[in-house]
Amino acid sequence: MSPAGTGVIRSRRDRAEAVVRRLRNGLLQVENVVHHQLVQHSITLLRVALGAVFLAFGVLKYFPGISPAEGLTKATTHLLTFGLVPDDVSIVAIATLECIIGACLLLGRWMRLAVWLLGGELIGILSHSRCCPAACSTAHMAHRRWRASTSSRT
Repeated sequence: MSPAGTGVIRSRRDRAEAVVRRLRNGLLQVENVVHHQLVQHSITLLRVALGAVFLAFGVLKYFPGISPAEGLTKATTHLLTFGLVPDDVSIVAIATLECIIGACLLLGRWMRLAVWLLGGELIGILSHSRCCPAACSTAHMAHRRWRASTSSRT
């Protein structure tokens, strides 16, 4: 093997390593910029996304038969109010509550009010698993069957 051939291989290797170093440094700079932007704006993005979800589901509840959660909402509020509040009134109240929460979160205004209303709303959202277990059991049972079938294979 000639010394000249070794120099060519070494210089190619050095060039390749330099390219990899430049690429790595460039990617680290991009990662640092993205990380900084996420740290700076992630709470705002999360607040806006949650506000959009609440506003969208709240608006859908104003139109009978459109909201995918309408039946569950009516059943839960019927149980929580012991049937004292008519379903049509409760669905409009929940829709208004969700729209107010969504608007507050989207606008970034009245956040203390939004958090308190959201706390009450979450109690109602989570209570359906205790009040209406049949509504949730279909998804849970499907997951349990899938989990049992996958665990029996191993």
